[in-house]
Amino acid sequence: MAKVNDNYAKLPGSYLFSEIARRTAAYQEANPQAKLIKMGIGDVTRPLVPAVIEAMHAAVDDLATSERFHGYGPEQGYAFLREAIQQGDFAARGIDISTDEIFISDGAKSDCGNIGDILSLDNVVAVCDPVYPVYVDSNAMSGRAGEWDEEAQGWTNIVYMPTTAENGFCPELPQGKVDSVEQLLAQRAGKGALAFVGDGVNDAPVLTRADVGIAMGAMGSDAAIEAADVVLMDDDPRSIARALRLARKTQRIVWENIVFALGVKVGILVLAALGIANMWLAVFGDVGVAALAILNALRAMSVAGLR
Repeated sequence: MAKVNDNYAKLPGSYLFSEIARRTAAYQEANPQAKLIKMGIGDVTRPLVPAVIEAMHAAVDDLATSERFHGYGPEQGYAFLREAIQQGDFAARGIDISTDEIFISDGAKSDCGNIGDILSLDNVVAVCDPVYPVYVDSNAMSGRAGEWDEEAQGWTNIVYMPTTAENGFCPELPQGKVDSVEQLLAQRAGKGALAFVGDGVNDAPVLTRADVGIAMGAMGSDAAIEAADVVLMDDDPRSIARALRLARKTQRIVWENIVFALGVKVGILVLAALGIANMWLAVFGDVGVAALAILNALRAMSVAGLR
């Protein structure tokens, strides 16, 4: 039975260019006298330059006879084109590169999607924001983007790098949170646990990877809260220390109750085997032990510095 790639179902219902077309049509209908210059996909404002036209005509004429007609070109690209790139783009700038290091692809758009196929799905992808949609969608369809966050209008496992006029359209590289966590996990060597505190969409992959993910409840994004193991509802990091004290005391009380309950029950079993235990002792071993365990558990409410 053929199965569908479930990652396709995660894609948002509205695609960028269909939305551009919808808004353009609505504007033109409301403003029929306006003259629009369309700058969306496939929209251009100037014709091809003569050099391009001549080259395209020459290529068509080259396939006009049965003697010269051919299908696909060489796998790495035509030699004359690779040599022209080697001379004009590299050698002219003092870069020593041979033609066998040059590959002619069918375009950057498809290659940016295809290159992900050689990388593990565990890798974290960073993209400029805004970015051409196919670069993000190709990672979403492969299962590398995580989940779509409707509120944040972004993917939980994609790192978005703001590209604006304020930073000269040159965003800072990600700080490598996931890589840092992986390094710390390796250094830990099985000792202790690694906790990470985050609040943004980009923190979701790190919160998932850490042993304990802690998210801010009030200011944190939905993606971070969903990925976290612990949520701080007051957004106060000091709550982590209080939670640790409470957890340690609770763990001690749990072990005390387990040892006490098992000890009493084993003692009653021994007495019963010797014919000494009666019905009231059995009731105490059940109800009485449970009541004492509950009373002992109430000690967890009196942790120093909890409030």
